[in-house]
Amino acid sequence: MLKKIGTGLLFVILAFFAFIYVQKGKIEENITALLKENAEHLQVKQVALHFFPTPAVELQDFAYNVVENQLNQGQFRANFILAKLNLLPLLTGNVEFNGVEVVQGSLYYKAKDLAPNGQKHAQNTPHFQHIQLNLSLKSSFSLHSLGDALAKFSTSPKAEKLSLPEMSLSLSVQNAQNDQFDLQGVFHFVDSPTSSSASLLRQLNFSQLQSQILLKNQPLFNTHKINLSAQNGRLSWVGNDRYQLELENISFNQLALNSMTLQVQESPVLSATMQARQSDNAGISLSLRQQKESYMAGYHWEIQGEQLSLADWLAAFNVPQMVSGKTNVKVRLFSQDFLPRVGDFSFNIKDGKVSGINLLQLISQYAPINVDPASVNEKAIETSFDVAQAQFQWQPDLLKVTQAKMLHQYFVMEGQGVADLTQGTCDFRSQIALNNPNYRALALPVHFFGDCQSPEYKLEINRDFRQQLKDFIKEKLR
Repeated sequence: MLKKIGTGLLFVILAFFAFIYVQKGKIEENITALLKENAEHLQVKQVALHFFPTPAVELQDFAYNVVENQLNQGQFRANFILAKLNLLPLLTGNVEFNGVEVVQGSLYYKAKDLAPNGQKHAQNTPHFQHIQLNLSLKSSFSLHSLGDALAKFSTSPKAEKLSLPEMSLSLSVQNAQNDQFDLQGVFHFVDSPTSSSASLLRQLNFSQLQSQILLKNQPLFNTHKINLSAQNGRLSWVGNDRYQLELENISFNQLALNSMTLQVQESPVLSATMQARQSDNAGISLSLRQQKESYMAGYHWEIQGEQLSLADWLAAFNVPQMVSGKTNVKVRLFSQDFLPRVGDFSFNIKDGKVSGINLLQLISQYAPINVDPASVNEKAIETSFDVAQAQFQWQPDLLKVTQAKMLHQYFVMEGQGVADLTQGTCDFRSQIALNNPNYRALALPVHFFGDCQSPEYKLEINRDFRQQLKDFIKEKLR
């Protein structure tokens, strides 16, 4: 009896594996046929179907070519792509995908026009490399649907409406400068309400967006890490070479923003505009334009902000928080490889504070100042002010203050200096004059140095100050 049962089980097992083998051959034939249909754009060295431990199609040495027009073309390569399959449909010979994994991918962008530095794009250097992607579909996607999608995308990648299921995506990639980009979220292609119009063709909705950029070489201001998350958002294709990105409930390096809208135009040159709201009264606008002329090649940024919390924005970029208050700001930034590297700033700050020093206490040691003692907290290590204006230049590691002026009820301070962002140290020379008409011609020369958030200071009795003091005494003796 046991022998008959064992023989029966062996027969069933052999029949099952024979069935699997036959189905495997049919499925591989279908996949090979699909690859041949798209051979103009898609090349694969080897195709293998695995049932264990997880059903999947493995594409080794994968390459996919996309030609936008006669000038621009791109190629995506990967060591291998693993297309994960549903088991039950597979047993009946139907191929339904439920996920994709990409290992060691590279993206090449070949253009016949000039790069921002005036040189031709290197065709053998990937613009993005070490691409790792893991994509899980919320519903299955058949092999037939994949063939239709590839045909449509190859013909017109921006205009065709692809019917794709909702997907969870995790992406990791490095650019040519070895900066690291990571992205996670839930994405879904939808037909927008005006999708029949030529002005709006496709829309990608997403939620639970989490992204991070690690800058390996040069920091952005004083941070090597940029974190951006959004609860909801959408990316729309708006006409040819135009896109619109909308984000809601945003966190940028722990700085909360209510909303952001970004519009991008790819041609004739790359340009972008952005509007973001921090509150009803506070917002920021940005414009970006690519310049290709040899004498001013690169990317030029212009930013304006209104009623921004200065301390929050300094913290977002890991800049020492020397000054706080509500500020209006104008910024110009310049770069060669998209991320800004240098620029100049203009600040107008109201009702703010300088951290780390009590200027009223400092002044009272050297000049008569008519201050109500009850209004002065000698233990406070900060100084409030009414209005402050500052202009400075940003370099990768330095802030060079070219002009700064602070207006206080009892004094006016002007000066210049530098802040070392990597060390967190400042070197600032100032002139402090009393608002008292009797002493307005006498300005204290004070040198601030050391830790930006708790600076030391020294009264510098130089030639100019001695001359001021002589003139002041002569005036009083008349």
